[in-house]
Amino acid sequence: MPRNRQLTEKRILDAALQLLGKDGFENWGVNEIARKAGVDKVLIYRYYDSLAGLLSSVIQSTAFWPDPELIPDSTPEAFIGATIHFMADQPHSQALLAHPNARAALSETRRKFITDLERWTRALEQNTEGSIRPDQLERLPALIHFQISTGIQSMTARELWNQVSPPLEWGARRDWAPNDELPTELL
Repeated sequence: MPRNRQLTEKRILDAALQLLGKDGFENWGVNEIARKAGVDKVLIYRYYDSLAGLLSSVIQSTAFWPDPELIPDSTPEAFIGATIHFMADQPHSQALLAHPNARAALSETRRKFITDLERWTRALEQNTEGSIRPDQLERLPALIHFQISTGIQSMTARELWNQVSPPLEWGARRDWAPNDELPTELL
């Protein structure tokens, strides 16, 4: 069988992603990745220089938030539902975020997560035509990420949307005035 570097690199990367999604970093090492990919571990060093080089490729190939151009944006429920479905199908992304190095301000994982989130957030802003407040814009991704990271998906896409923006309509612009008063039902 002729050798194909691109195919072998893809097998190694796929094996690394699968192992991360299954066990996190617990069994994630050169020997286990090579075994899962069905290649000699020397190829990991040849193609990726090191385990750290492979990890960098894993991070760059991971979409922590979906590409907004590839998810439906006809309604908030469709947009949020597709986001949740996409993120649930990527368990390796949660393992990457759980790694202690991911918390460092300049970590590659954190930079990629923020880049992906900013792109997703801009699409959300466009779909609400700028009517969503900054606090709402922060709360929705936090709620989605919480549901995915805990595995507790008790709220539907509609309920998530209603949690952050009951008065908003998808595609309708509204001007918001700050409200310094507490709702009376909280008193």
